[in-house]
Amino acid sequence: MTSVTPVSATKFTAVTPYHAWTSGAQSLVITTAAGTSTKSSAFTFKNALNVSPNTAPNTSSAVYLDVLGSNFNNLTVAQPNSAFVNTDTDSRVFLVSGTYSNTATGGGANPNYTNGPVANCGSVYVISDSELVCKLDLADGLLTVTGADAGASTPVPNGTYTVTVVVNGAKGAGSNGNPSDLSSGATFTVAPY
Repeated sequence: MTSVTPVSATKFTAVTPYHAWTSGAQSLVITTAAGTSTKSSAFTFKNALNVSPNTAPNTSSAVYLDVLGSNFNNLTVAQPNSAFVNTDTDSRVFLVSGTYSNTATGGGANPNYTNGPVANCGSVYVISDSELVCKLDLADGLLTVTGADAGASTPVPNGTYTVTVVVNGAKGAGSNGNPSDLSSGATFTVAPY
């Protein structure tokens, strides 16, 4: 752990390194001059990301993101600049307004999503198990996705969004929002400079 900060005589806060997401509470072993103590169910891992940069001017056509997280070596990433479609099984990095939802609001081969991506990283390169880089296209937003890239140059509107890594394409490998399918939490702001 890093950034260990005492809060009181019996409490502290700390940051764990990036770690593969595991469900359930984790044990904590504390070693001090007074001895070692194990606390079961002390904390849980958050399936979260960190991105840099986390803002871009609304005049940007694209921005390259450095994304920190975990389990990236297990991703089957989309080929550079490949089109996003709702049957996609490649891993994707999306910009989402709020929480990503792959729940279809309509049937058929090209359903609308309850809350799908507003932008897609068209080129994703895994650097290590805890880092990837991608080119986020802000000039061609996916605001009207109905199974394929909207096609028209619809810029992403000003606002604050969530960067989300979807493990198994647009559909996700399991139920909507399953932490084993999604990593999110990093915010990204599109704003005038």
